[in-house]
Amino acid sequence: MRRRGLKLQAPEEKTVAAGVASHAEAWIETGI
Repeated sequence: MRRRGLKLQAPEEKTVAAGVASHAEAWIETGI
């Protein structure tokens, strides 16, 4: 169970990180 949880968390963290990065880029472009 723990192994499955880690496997599920890893992709989620990557997705969240990618989302944050994209938002940060948008904010920089907008100048906010």
